Amino acid sequence: NSAPTTNTLTASPDPSVTGEDVQVCSTVTVDPPGGGTPTGTVMFTEPGGATQTVTLDAVGVACYTSTTLTTGTITGAYSGDAGYVSSPGTTAVTVNSADTTTAVSATPDPSVTGQSVEVCATVAANVPGGGTPTGTVTFTGPGGMNQTVALAAGEACVTTASLATGTITGVYNGSTGYAGSTGTVAVTVNPADTTTTVTATPDPSVT
Repeated sequence: NSAPTTNTLTASPDPSVTGEDVQVCSTVTVDPPGGGTPTGTVMFTEPGGATQTVTLDAVGVACYTSTTLTTGTITGAYSGDAGYVSSPGTTAVTVNSADTTTAVSATPDPSVTGQSVEVCATVAANVPGGGTPTGTVTFTGPGGMNQTVALAAGEACVTTASLATGTITGVYNGSTGYAGSTGTVAVTVNPADTTTTVTATPDPSVT
């Protein structure tokens, strides 16, 4: 008869952070009194439903690397083969929020009073985390700046013509899988040049 098997799943590292490379492995062994090395495939299912099918190697191990894990349970279903019975395996994983860095820039800088200045915040996950953070950034700064903007491809920008000299702060408010962070940029707003035009009406006139 086909020999029963045991399917052991592991994830390394665990815990991990969002976007980190995690190696997920299934080791299929034969229960006594059976022997030999099972062949076939293992279908892994991640929390959230993503699947990956991997063929067992010469020693009965199937591995893949994931960057999309979330906290939950990974299942690995061994398919079985002509001489070995299929078997399920599970392992619980913890995926913590990745730390982030927020960089704020202002263009042009220096500017002059009333000039349009584009202020941008770029939010990136810190290694070993990965992926592209989502969520919002709240900008505050001199001249009454106070605006919240959604990230697009990891960047949020706002244009203002009311800046004054000082420091702009961009606060990334965090999102699922990513921790909040804060960035600043100092800006200089110089006085704008002016032109004075003098007129006399009527001209000519009489004494």
